Amino acid sequence: MRKKRTPAKPTEPQYFSPRHNFKLYAWIRANVALTPGAKIAWEALADRLHEGEVSVKYSFEEIGRDIGLGRDQAKRYVRLLERAGLLKINPRYRDNQQRANEFFFLWRNPQEIQIGDLGLGRRRQGGPRKKRVHDTPSDAPASGG
Repeated sequence: MRKKRTPAKPTEPQYFSPRHNFKLYAWIRANVALTPGAKIAWEALADRLHEGEVSVKYSFEEIGRDIGLGRDQAKRYVRLLERAGLLKINPRYRDNQQRANEFFFLWRNPQEIQIGDLGLGRRRQGGPRKKRVHDTPSDAPASGG
């Protein structure tokens, strides 16, 4: 009689400190799946780490200020890093309001990250964009010239 295979347990994420791991920085920069903004956001977070720590407490406003962008764009880049499996975000609250987040660095070989892992779909190939034609209501006056 054959033994039943038990499903593999999901592995716990491995937290690590990328501080002074310059080869990892180069791998992140060379990855074509990550956007340039996500790479800069990752480096900004990594620069805030202290020796031996695996997480950093940081708000999206501060990340945006450090990389020269707004809060919402910084948040998009960090969420992309989370989907890539490079970060885990732990929201932090004080007085029932979110103040900052704790970002944990997760080990994943950046050379293995593919565009499909990020939920971005296919990247658009260059070329001119098609002009959108908006229908005007029949009762709207036609613009003349």
